[in-house]
Amino acid sequence: KKLLVWTAMSPAGLSKPFIVPNGLAINQEIYVKECLRARLLPFIKKHHLNDNYVFWPDLASSHYAESTIDFLCENSINHVDKLDNPANVPEIRPIERFWALLKADVYKEGWEAKDLEQLQKRIILCMKQFDRATIQKLTSGVRTKIDNVRRFDLVENKK
Repeated sequence: KKLLVWTAMSPAGLSKPFIVPNGLAINQEIYVKECLRARLLPFIKKHHLNDNYVFWPDLASSHYAESTIDFLCENSINHVDKLDNPANVPEIRPIERFWALLKADVYKEGWEAKDLEQLQKRIILCMKQFDRATIQKLTSGVRTKIDNVRRFDLVENKK
């Protein structure tokens, strides 16, 4: 069995995670309530009052649902528009590299969970111990990556 984990990440660190059993449908209502309202917004208010951030979700349907976009706009949350968010290129999103590193930490030395509760505790522990310098390195240059994606898309669409 697996868990679905959501967190926001910036040079300031990680937000409080949202963790549920994998397979639970994360519809737009749950996404807005549990991820954006309960976790992302407080994280931004605590660490990014100067607006020096950009929220870069993946392309899950709930991430660009009408109620999600409404929430982002109503709360003036800087975000990557769907048209600027490339499909099938998860390696350019810093959070994807973070998940790979976190997974390696969780399961290092062959560690195995006896149940989902133990797995959740291990994930939270590893997130708390995650090297802040690595998070800062992962998140550096995000705006440049987004701009490069936009430029590449413009060039590709002109062909």
